[in-house]
Amino acid sequence: MTPKEICERAAKGLIDVAIIPRGVESRLRGVELIEITRLDPVLVVPKGHRLARLSKIPPRILQNVHLYGLGRRDFPEYAPRLRAILKPYGVVPVLVSQTSDGTASLFAKMIADNGAAVLTEGVVDSLPASLVARPFRPALPPLVILAALFVSRPSLNAEGFARQLKEEAERRKKPRVTKPDVTHR
Repeated sequence: MTPKEICERAAKGLIDVAIIPRGVESRLRGVELIEITRLDPVLVVPKGHRLARLSKIPPRILQNVHLYGLGRRDFPEYAPRLRAILKPYGVVPVLVSQTSDGTASLFAKMIADNGAAVLTEGVVDSLPASLVARPFRPALPPLVILAALFVSRPSLNAEGFARQLKEEAERRKKPRVTKPDVTHR
């Protein structure tokens, strides 16, 4: 589900817990927030892209690089967040395509056009073999992932799920995109 769909279903009382990126919580009413994890931004590019040769990406190198992104309709927070994390480096992102409704369609478009996208380390395990992820150095601010529990509909199952999700995220948190040749597993 996209953040937009989560908010719509939450407003109708159809979900007990929402897993959302920070910034989306302002669209939800009456929630208790639990930080689940923080995901570092990475640059995802096809193996043949000129930036794939670099093991670490300086944020300033993105100035004038044509970027692909998640669609405005389903992911309205994507472009504003991208602008915010690149602004301290004097980079104004050039989004040439922001129509993808999810990562599968985004990856297909990037492969076809030899395009680049700033995503989070959470996509590394789902990358097609023809795409690679590169970390930023200096590191860009992480994307904070939250669990939103609805106080008007308390649920022990939802609380337990959020707690287990946080514990698993802490257990699995390790450097993920540090080797020069990180591809999908």
